[in-house]
Amino acid sequence: MEEIKQIEEIFESKNPAPMPFSHPTWGGNAIWSYSLMVRANRVKAAIDSLYFIQDHPLQKEALERFRKLHTHLDE
Repeated sequence: MEEIKQIEEIFESKNPAPMPFSHPTWGGNAIWSYSLMVRANRVKAAIDSLYFIQDHPLQKEALERFRKLHTHLDE
């Protein structure tokens, strides 16, 4: 949940990381968004690999926030 919250804050800050001049404006923003998406996917994959742990009460909320974040980044 903390990692998703951090990614949401970074995305909402509308302050993308500096890109080289060789990247077009919108292309640089797309790369930045994609890097945030990869970061979120890495965390979800790590959690999904813990199949032997029983369901946690916050699991549904975390998955919903992940899906919402993933949709926003994809758009």
